[in-house]
Amino acid sequence: MRSIERVLSRRSIDLLTQEAYTFIHLYCGSIAHFNLEGWKHTYRDLRDFLNFFLLRNEYGVCLVNPPEFMNLTEENREIILAVVNICQKYRQEIVKEFDQREARVGADIGKKLSSRELSLRELFGRKAEIEELPY
Repeated sequence: MRSIERVLSRRSIDLLTQEAYTFIHLYCGSIAHFNLEGWKHTYRDLRDFLNFFLLRNEYGVCLVNPPEFMNLTEENREIILAVVNICQKYRQEIVKEFDQREARVGADIGKKLSSRELSLRELFGRKAEIEELPY
């Protein structure tokens, strides 16, 4: 729980610990994504991270009320619900902040395209750079 609180409060998936990753992978309905680094890459946009817990995990299950078929111990269920509460605490401000950042980046790209400072060819040539923008 502390790891996830730190990830959300500091807005950095890089702060996710191995212990938290293992719990998410084993008990929260996530495939391994090869390893911790692969998982961080998949959920680098914290809006996706929040949605994993608040809307649906990778198996289509909402963790706000974990279903019985997940066969969770009471302790694991309580931990998941505590994580859900942490996600709910940060959701509104993170979504707003990330949406605003994304809008600014989009506006900057639009200005550069319209002024011909940037071409579509250059833009699509930089796709990897765009995917790595800090959110």
